[in-house]
Amino acid sequence: MKPKLFPLQIDQGALFTRGFRLKSHGAPLDLNGYTARLQIRAKADETSPVLLDLAVGSGLSIDIPNARILIQVSGKAEADPSTADLSFDRAVYDLKIISPEGEPQKIVGGSVHYVKAVTHV
Repeated sequence: MKPKLFPLQIDQGALFTRGFRLKSHGAPLDLNGYTARLQIRAKADETSPVLLDLAVGSGLSIDIPNARILIQVSGKAEADPSTADLSFDRAVYDLKIISPEGEPQKIVGGSVHYVKAVTHV
C-alpha cells in the first residue's frame, strides 16, 4: 500500500474528524490485531518536538468491519486536554498502522494547518 498525501485542517474550538479507508490490492484491509499512531511535528524530522501524539483510544480508532482508521480531535481544550496547548499554524503529520507482528506502515501524511478561533463564546 503506497502512502497517500493528504493535507489536514484542524479548527480551534471545533471537532475534527477524518476517516481513511484502507485497501490492499483493491480489497478492504483486514485490520484485526492492528494498532495505529499519528504524530504532528513542526518538521518531518525525528528530532523535531511532537506537537500532538494520537494513538488508538486517544484520538484514533479502528473500524475493523469497514477497514477504516478514524481520527477524532476536539478543538476544545476542556473536551480534549491534548489540544489545550496547540499553538502552531502549520506543521506536518503522518499516520501509521502497526501490524500484529509490530511492523509499522505509513498510510497517509502531509501538512496540517491549525486555524485559531477568532470568535470566542
